[in-house]
Amino acid sequence: MEINDFKSVISLWPTTKQLAEDLGESYANVRQWRRRNRIPATHWDRLVQAARRRKFPYVSHSRLARLARSYNA
Repeated sequence: MEINDFKSVISLWPTTKQLAEDLGESYANVRQWRRRNRIPATHWDRLVQAARRRKFPYVSHSRLARLARSYNA
């Protein structure tokens, strides 16, 4: 699985709704993250923890930071 943007991180989950539930976030917010191809840094801790629970080894703080830097470049 290639993780080259925030949409690909979100796509690791079976559905956007399931990601929202895993994070305790509203579906509408997570849908907007996908549309904008951004995940606010304030949610990264919960995202990394949720990814670990689902055994997604590709999601880490350092990877999210690299994605954010490449997005802002």
